Amino acid sequence: NVRHMGFIRSQFSEDTSSNGGDIELPMGDNEDSPFNFEHNDKWRKVKLLLMAEMVVRTMKNLFRIYLRHAAKSSKIALKSIQTNIAMNFLNIIIGDHERSRHFWSEQLFVGIRHRFGKCALNTSERDKLFDYTRSLAVYMVCRFNDMTGVKISNECASQMIDRRCMSFTSVDLIGIGQRVKHNIYVKDIADAMVLACRLREILMMSYCYQVMSDNPLVYLMLSEREGSMIASNNGTICNRFDGRYSGNEEL
Repeated sequence: NVRHMGFIRSQFSEDTSSNGGDIELPMGDNEDSPFNFEHNDKWRKVKLLLMAEMVVRTMKNLFRIYLRHAAKSSKIALKSIQTNIAMNFLNIIIGDHERSRHFWSEQLFVGIRHRFGKCALNTSERDKLFDYTRSLAVYMVCRFNDMTGVKISNECASQMIDRRCMSFTSVDLIGIGQRVKHNIYVKDIADAMVLACRLREILMMSYCYQVMSDNPLVYLMLSEREGSMIASNNGTICNRFDGRYSGNEEL
């Protein structure tokens, strides 16, 4: 489960003592432990990669929230609005937006802790969250585009890899695809299909279905609402033989 990434990252706790800098082994010194690495650099790389993945997944959720709010306020899904929101999010990821720092320390920090647990981030990491993941900016942009269906031009992609300092514009975005979730709850859908099959079987065994299967010329169900004057004919000759209530009947 991806929601466990916050807990897994919390197991990589760094020792902040003055003489250390070494990473403690929360799972013990057992060499067979999945968290036991030979070098501290491996710990930091794994911890950084987990952080980048949590950032991108939270960014994806916030991106969808912004799209929903924009569609709700404008009453229509405009491509220009979607492109502008996607452009701003990409610039926030690489830090080339006037509110990047505020977004990272406020909305993103709260969003990560809400989705992956408070153990995913310490409060001391709030202000340096952007600096911590800055080296993986290209990775996060690629992951964000893959998750949201945002497509950038080949020229923009090559410049993004070659240059660290750049800014996304609306011209760089060539399209925003529609992402379809593949992890639909299969069991719930299967239960609904079984229930629908049972309903069809019950309808086939009903008196009305058996009568209609014989294609009668006249079939008055007498199921109209109270006050109706016409008794509709459900037979094959339809309204040519509709009945009429005299007013003394009780429905």
